[in-house]
Amino acid sequence: MMRKNSQSAQRRYGIVAGMSIVLDSSVVLDEVNRFHVKLANGVSFWAPYLANHYNHSQDPNIPRGLGKASSDEIEKSANYIVSLFPNASSEEIRQKLIDGSLAQKEFNYKGVDCSGFAYHVMHALYQKVLGKELMDDLSVPKDDVLNGAQKFEEWKSAYLLSNQEAEELQDDVPMRWVVETFKRKPVNLCRAAGLMSDFSSIEVPVSSMQIGDLVDLFSREGYGPHLAIVCSLDDGVVSLAHSGRKDPSDTGGVLIEEVPFDKLKIDTSKLQVPRDFRAIRRLKSFK
Repeated sequence: MMRKNSQSAQRRYGIVAGMSIVLDSSVVLDEVNRFHVKLANGVSFWAPYLANHYNHSQDPNIPRGLGKASSDEIEKSANYIVSLFPNASSEEIRQKLIDGSLAQKEFNYKGVDCSGFAYHVMHALYQKVLGKELMDDLSVPKDDVLNGAQKFEEWKSAYLLSNQEAEELQDDVPMRWVVETFKRKPVNLCRAAGLMSDFSSIEVPVSSMQIGDLVDLFSREGYGPHLAIVCSLDDGVVSLAHSGRKDPSDTGGVLIEEVPFDKLKIDTSKLQVPRDFRAIRRLKSFK
């Protein structure tokens, strides 16, 4: 049975339709808009894009787990940039957030990729509406766990995985176990494929699409899986929030786009960067 505070939150932030929780658009947009940073000097901007694609063996100064910054971390770094460059434009701030040029290293590389953005937004909604943590519904692919446990010293120092334990790992390893065993940050373990997996979510027909659902997309430029969050639905038009970029030279970042849909598909060819639509997915606790 759900706790009273969770039931109260569901009435406040959405409605319960049958066995499914339908979120209110304003609740989702409140979390999305946290990534629209507004500074005290009047400058505002959407969080820039950053992906974890660097070769760390070639440059050990670049940390792993890029593209997972929270809105608070991005704003804190932006304020540091403004303290150094008071007249910096919004685009100059966005570039400095991700180019690794800042003297205080903890403020570098503060951007967000599609799965990092989705994790932060959906985790906030899980806490606000359901009173639980998103990682309890997510998994980490076995290969990713083995890669971390066998190659990275920070994983090994937290826990030495035996050969037998490695063999007995299931294909979808519960994220909470990985977080607690290897002392990892849950958002750093989150990938688009994990949010789209059958362990974490279910596929629903476009005709049943709801606010808060995830849209499973595939890049036409060879960058692989991508995802967006359904923010609103209105007379054949859906608003999608996601973090992406046009190409590796583009700063990119979080944006909200409106595209048409019908009972069978979303026309994602109308996105600024056209992508192939694959499915609508609903995280398991919202189904």
